[in-house]
Amino acid sequence: MVEFKEIISVAGYGIVSIGVSIIIVGTVTSSLRFLNCLRNEPEDYAYGVYRRQPGRCIILGLDF
Repeated sequence: MVEFKEIISVAGYGIVSIGVSIIIVGTVTSSLRFLNCLRNEPEDYAYGVYRRQPGRCIILGLDF
C-alpha cells in the first residue's frame, strides 16, 4: 500500500516540475520575442520589453 508521505512527495515534485517548466518556457519565449522586437523597434524599447517578460515568468513559475 502506498503511504501518504510518498503521495505528497510525488505531488510536490510534480508541482515543482511545472513551475520550472514555466520559467524555462517563459525565458525562451521572451528571448525569441526580444530578437523579433529588436529587428522592428529601437534597442532601448526592445531591452525594456525583454527585462519585463522573464520577470513575469519567474514570478508565475515561483507561484507554483
